[in-house]
Amino acid sequence: MSCGKSEEFDSVRKQIIKAAGFIGMLLIALMAVSRIVNKGNTDLTVEMEPASLPLVSMKLDGERVNCLRGYSEDMQANYLRDTLTPLPENRCLSVEIDTFGTEITGISYEVRSLDMTRLVENTEVYNYATDHERINAEFNIKDLIDDNREYILTTILEMSDGEKIRYYTRIVYREDLPVREELAYIMNFHNKTFDKSQAKELVTYLESNEEGDNSSFHYVNIHSNFNQITWGELNVKEVNKPEVDILEMDASTASVKVRFLVSRKDTRNDELYAAEEFFRIRYTPERIYLLDYERTMNQIFVPDGAFANNKILLGITASELEFMENADGSVIAFVQENALYMYMNGANRLARLFCFYDEDNLDARTTYGKHDIKILSVDEAGNVRFLVAGYMNRGRHEGNVGVSVYYYDSAMNTIEEEIYLPYRKSYQLLKENMNMLSYINRNNSLYLYLDGTIYGISLEDKSYTEVVSGLTDDMIVVSDSNQMAAWQEEDVIRLIDFGTGKVRRIETKGEDRNRALGFIGEDIVYGSYRVNEVIREASGTVTIPMHTITIENKKGELLKTYHKENIYVTHVSIEENSINMKRIQINEESGGYVVVEDDQIKNNQIKEVTKNTITTAVTELKERLVEIVLTGSTNPRLIKFLTPKEVLFEGGRDLEFAEPSEEKAPQFYVYAKGEIAGIHEKEAEAVNDAFSVAGVVVNDVQEYIWQRGDRDMRTQINEIEPVAADEERNSLAACLDALLLYEGTPRNDAYLLSQGQTAMQILEENIEGQVLDLSGCSLSAILYYISQKTPVIARVENNQSVLIVGYDEKNTIVMDPMTGTIYRKGMNDSTEWFERSGNKFIAYVKAE
Repeated sequence: MSCGKSEEFDSVRKQIIKAAGFIGMLLIALMAVSRIVNKGNTDLTVEMEPASLPLVSMKLDGERVNCLRGYSEDMQANYLRDTLTPLPENRCLSVEIDTFGTEITGISYEVRSLDMTRLVENTEVYNYATDHERINAEFNIKDLIDDNREYILTTILEMSDGEKIRYYTRIVYREDLPVREELAYIMNFHNKTFDKSQAKELVTYLESNEEGDNSSFHYVNIHSNFNQITWGELNVKEVNKPEVDILEMDASTASVKVRFLVSRKDTRNDELYAAEEFFRIRYTPERIYLLDYERTMNQIFVPDGAFANNKILLGITASELEFMENADGSVIAFVQENALYMYMNGANRLARLFCFYDEDNLDARTTYGKHDIKILSVDEAGNVRFLVAGYMNRGRHEGNVGVSVYYYDSAMNTIEEEIYLPYRKSYQLLKENMNMLSYINRNNSLYLYLDGTIYGISLEDKSYTEVVSGLTDDMIVVSDSNQMAAWQEEDVIRLIDFGTGKVRRIETKGEDRNRALGFIGEDIVYGSYRVNEVIREASGTVTIPMHTITIENKKGELLKTYHKENIYVTHVSIEENSINMKRIQINEESGGYVVVEDDQIKNNQIKEVTKNTITTAVTELKERLVEIVLTGSTNPRLIKFLTPKEVLFEGGRDLEFAEPSEEKAPQFYVYAKGEIAGIHEKEAEAVNDAFSVAGVVVNDVQEYIWQRGDRDMRTQINEIEPVAADEERNSLAACLDALLLYEGTPRNDAYLLSQGQTAMQILEENIEGQVLDLSGCSLSAILYYISQKTPVIARVENNQSVLIVGYDEKNTIVMDPMTGTIYRKGMNDSTEWFERSGNKFIAYVKAE
């Protein structure tokens, strides 16, 4: 959606009102229902307050980008990676503020290091121009920042009541960024999709092939055909100026997101859709290449015309939506485009329980989608408990990030906030936490996972307990229903049933140790291994070979075991009805191992089927449409549409958690397309994840660990001299000698290795930065570190090591201690060379 209050939004408001024309016809009925439902309650309920915070946008070459939302609390901004703003050559950044009539008494800004620990600049802004409800200001960033290094820029607006609202974006100063050309390309592509004749020139950028799913307008990508990219025959019209966010940008690649609304005329009503595009492009002086393109569109649900026989017609949207029903299927709740609805089939009653935008509150603040709604419970009376997690667009928590738990009272037609949990990191991190675990049981005990800690919260007395802390996302496994979870605690697996709150232990037997691997339904899957069989390589790489895989139900009853003589399982992935296993076989004479064929355990459980079902239908014009098939038929003329008010209460219902008793271990965060694509304890898994989605990896303080696009075409670290292996110094010691000499911290590495230290330990003690075990990563991913002028140790055959010190388009450049030389090796040959030894790499990132 466009940033700011504009004529386009007036058009959108008219579209919504037309689409919701049934409201006028039912106005008298709604007033009557309101009087009946809220009788004796009038003074105790209130409608949600309108949005009040201004919006702040950056202007680059006269174009508005990076529309920032305001935060009412001082956030941990190093986790807010929504936007990146490249600074102009003169470091004078143009800023545009849409006030929406709110009085602003002061403007200032701060520049801090990316980890927020160092204040670089703190400046008051006095010279700015006001034009009606818009303020234009200039931020003259001082010459105190380093080139090609990201910082956090915080814009601070002081309100008339003294409250300070903060707006965050990353900034970078780099002279070689082709900002104008890349933004022009993206907007040209975007605009031409609405005109088939002009869009013909876009064909050269597409990669239309069998990978493209051309059956739905909900999702199209670079592999879709021309008809899908140009909206088929939907004849959609853009009804607002698109909102453009720069996500990542370096000298050659950029990732940009574009959000907007489109409308189309249907036979009965005008339809509105929220749409979003993602572009990843590569710039060269000759031309721009489209590396990736995705577009989603989701219909904004309007009840008028949405009921037909026994179906609720949701239209063009995702087929996987948040949905829950009560025991007999007579009441359902569902979420579409950040709006929560409840429908009682027998009563023909539809209620919109929660939504930040509506017919009277429609602008870039209310339509901002950085929050999620999760349904917790639905009962036979139509009462619904749900949570809203993320950025709060308006209402009592406007400008905050947190979790609100609400209860909808169907008889009173009211919603009441039961508890609010503030959160000072990003919506993306909060979303990952809620996706990991959020469960409520029959005793109204709510269980949440938050930054490595599981909390149990009583909604009755607003108290909480810490179930366990110090977890990482890789240490905990949770069932799909969220009812069961398991985690490792020293040598014991602890298993909890949140339905009862009971915890049991899965004990070790003899020399065995157990690892929790996941769940099939509510049945736990775990592996057993022996400590003396753990493979610890000189490089520091650890492989845990599991000799047995076990499946138990929640009562501890054995369901199945998997064991093959002399075969060990090293990795397990669980997908619905199957357990997929990576396996090795150990050579008892050499102590080494070889990879053997994967195996699988099939699950014979029948997945529970809901009484009301989500299905799809296909039409020639709109292609695949999503529908909810109800247990009983409906009469559209008798549908009653309700919009509940919120119950007032004295005081606050905020619940602040104390610091957890145990801190979690460091983690690595994968970001792609403006979202968190993964959180990992192991750096190699994070790099592989980021490589597959063309993303970036950052650590806990948001330092870059790996980037997909920021890599030179060719480079060599010429300062590294060849070091030969000899009788006293093996090839690994020679690689360490050459590397630490290059870094200015030479050591007697042969002696340190002989004393039992690993290569990882030696590097960690002698390099200022972060040492990375990247075993299992591809050579292509590893070359990023060479581009950053840091050599990489690689394992090759016969337990030897080499040091990768450069590359070009056709070769790697390696220092080989066995020959005492530096030479080129073909890229394909190098890839096979390293793969034969399991792609064992050690790299590092220098401290900033």
